[in-house]
Amino acid sequence: METHLTSRFAPLLAARTGQQQALRRIAIIGPSSEQIVMLRGSLIGRLTSDRHAVACYATAFDERDAKRLDALGVERRALPKAPPGLTLFPQRRFITDLAHDIASWRPHTVIAFGAALTLAAVKAARKGKAERIVAMINDLPGGTNTVDLRAISRTLELADVAVFHNTDDPKTLHRAKALPADLPFVIVPGAGVDLEAHALQPLPPLTAGLVFLMIARLDQTKGVLDFCEAARICKSRAPSATFQLAGPAGSGKTALTASVIESYRDCVNYVGPLEDVRPALCACHVYVYPSHAEGMPRSVLEAMAAGRPIITTNVAGCRETVDERINGCLVPPADPHALAVAMESFLKRPDLIPSLARASRAKAERRFDEKAVIETLIGVLGV
Repeated sequence: METHLTSRFAPLLAARTGQQQALRRIAIIGPSSEQIVMLRGSLIGRLTSDRHAVACYATAFDERDAKRLDALGVERRALPKAPPGLTLFPQRRFITDLAHDIASWRPHTVIAFGAALTLAAVKAARKGKAERIVAMINDLPGGTNTVDLRAISRTLELADVAVFHNTDDPKTLHRAKALPADLPFVIVPGAGVDLEAHALQPLPPLTAGLVFLMIARLDQTKGVLDFCEAARICKSRAPSATFQLAGPAGSGKTALTASVIESYRDCVNYVGPLEDVRPALCACHVYVYPSHAEGMPRSVLEAMAAGRPIITTNVAGCRETVDERINGCLVPPADPHALAVAMESFLKRPDLIPSLARASRAKAERRFDEKAVIETLIGVLGV
């Protein structure tokens, strides 16, 4: 795993070496209970097992997530009612109310993530007098504009430490002069992947036709339509190939409707959301993830851990998962024809799949182990 430590952050890690830190109070603020549990559940488990107190803030907690967090000994706290839009006074009220709640819980460290939430959460943590504030920048918005950069820069100015999920994002912010020169930061590959839970899986037989799989919410920015269009091209030339799409419904302006997905039923088998992705990964030969913008794609890391070749896009985050023609290949974003060519390369040479599969697992073990991510974040949190 690759990290970047500035001179202000390195002494903090050195100070922790060989000594037990006092028990701490950690507040984690995220956009949803699902995101908190999915992305930071293992970190929370480590913190509570070390007897640190953890509070998780989200707009609501669904029953399954609430049970998981309760079992970990987490205190669940509701975010103030989300302000309608981005008008000035509701946003101020949201920050004031959250700051009051943070001050009442008295955390030593606050970690905040979620593009639409982080700036307000960091402002509230500062106002609530948290000792240490960690801003987690999951990914930069595609086509980052001046308004986005200003908000991100302000977030980072108020934070004590930043966490990025790929090597490209801090470089982009540095070039735009939106990354404070004295801000300590680390780079971790998202949440990493649990290499024990996501074990290496044997490939299905190659004789009955290849199975290509994509798992993502139904959103245009994830490249779902690119996958469907590429599948249609490939299906016309390789009728025995199978193209599986799984994932929950999207939300927002770029979400895809069920009727759009249904229009590809002749070439794509949509199986809906998955409670457990491992059986689907086990049944596929190649994993495809043509996202237009990403921090670090969790589903790709899980596919690599299963030992599957990867086809993904040459964009921030995604490109770090592939060594070209070693464990997969990269294609331009929003280019179904280039994606189809990449998929057809596997159809023409299925004999190469086993070696690429082994390389994917080896890369997952080498660079994306969840345990290494957690150790780095433990240092960032100052515990």
